[in-house]
Amino acid sequence: MGRGADTNRTMTKASAALLAVAGLTGCPDRSISEVVPDQKKVESKDIPVNINRDLDILFLIDKSPTMGDEQASLTANFPRFMQILSEVEGGLPNVHIGVISQDIGAGGMTVGGNCTGAGDNGDLLAIPRVPGCTPPTGNFISDIESAGTRRKNYTGTLEDTFSCIATLGPNGCGFEQHLGSLTKALVGNPRNAGFLRPNAFLAIIIISDEDDCTHSNARIYDDDGALVNELGAFADYRCFEWGWECDEGLMGRGARTYTNCRPREDSPYLRHPDELVQAIKDLKADPKNIIVSAIIGPSALTDPAVVTTTVAINPMMNNVPVVQPSCTNGAQNAFPMPRIAHFAQQFPERNTFHSLCGGDLGGALTGIAEKIIDVVGNPCFESDVDTTDNDPANPGLQLTCTVSDVVAPGTERAVETILPACKMADATTPAADAKQPCWYVKPDTVKCARYPSKLTLAIHPEQRSTPPETHVIAQCVVNAG
Repeated sequence: MGRGADTNRTMTKASAALLAVAGLTGCPDRSISEVVPDQKKVESKDIPVNINRDLDILFLIDKSPTMGDEQASLTANFPRFMQILSEVEGGLPNVHIGVISQDIGAGGMTVGGNCTGAGDNGDLLAIPRVPGCTPPTGNFISDIESAGTRRKNYTGTLEDTFSCIATLGPNGCGFEQHLGSLTKALVGNPRNAGFLRPNAFLAIIIISDEDDCTHSNARIYDDDGALVNELGAFADYRCFEWGWECDEGLMGRGARTYTNCRPREDSPYLRHPDELVQAIKDLKADPKNIIVSAIIGPSALTDPAVVTTTVAINPMMNNVPVVQPSCTNGAQNAFPMPRIAHFAQQFPERNTFHSLCGGDLGGALTGIAEKIIDVVGNPCFESDVDTTDNDPANPGLQLTCTVSDVVAPGTERAVETILPACKMADATTPAADAKQPCWYVKPDTVKCARYPSKLTLAIHPEQRSTPPETHVIAQCVVNAG
């Protein structure tokens, strides 16, 4: 990384050692030249100096016939999701919350499996779905802070309003077109005008039990019996046969086990996810402002991975081939979803995967909210940081850290200025003659309650002038384990 002429090169011995450790983490925004043999694990933090509190959240909820229980779990656990989001600096972000479905029909045809016309066509869905509930006044939920008060387009609680519009029911088209629906929702849809704010973070949350089947040729959905030899039986398996390729090659129509299935590169019927990735990335000047989380069936592309895919023959359905679930939990199951997993992977460090078979969706929604906070800027130390006092003569807890201001991190324009640890007046207050800016740590048992140390990183002074695109980049030693 290039450094400006005013770079502060002064470091304590502990900080110098930590810089060497940080160099081993592969952080793309740091250039570490000093190496020492004492190599320890570190926690890396990247916090914008000026936190963007605008957040657009789009839930893509599968409303095909097998998703009723999952929708109920989503609405039951949504309050916890919002509670965690409220831990962002300054409290609840300025949110737009929208809901779409996977149902964009079957290429305009009316065929079996609840597929009619254009389905929901990627439109935001905000009609009341629960008897007696009150939806927002627009086609999405808006809750924005203005002059110290919240401007809302709903009455009652945000959680009840979300349940009102997100309980979509199990009557959608069985040919799921998640990625096509996302594109229709976010790219030039006049019916969704106002939802997507140019400078806001965009969080996409996909909840489904079956893989994407977004078409390039709608013939794949045609139920004409004369097409069976060409396309296979009129069933979900068409989407897998024409949408995936595996180590063994293309999918066949007999019973077999496949390994490492992934999106097919040359499908004559389905669009490759990469086409739709680019359309979504183009929504933002910086694609790092997009977060993609998937609560789906595991596949070879998820973590943890399910490398094998088993195809069986179903004698109860005229011996059509069927893909077996990749996870099962009681009555809950989901199928491999490599196309959705591949889509999410194209947003590096901005994606999460959670198995739909994890039972209650509370854990998945908690993980997604935590990822959003990390991207927006989370000053809490999430790891078990080493709380050995690095400077007992200085009041408070002096962790072994290096902290820098970095302008335009991750770019060729990046400039780093190392910040010193603050001289402290007491455990939580920098001294009047402390060099500014400087860093310190302090306890925060409210915002950091979920983390083992319950400590947060702070910069003194809190209000300061910095160049645009300045981030605080920190590396702190954590306990081995």
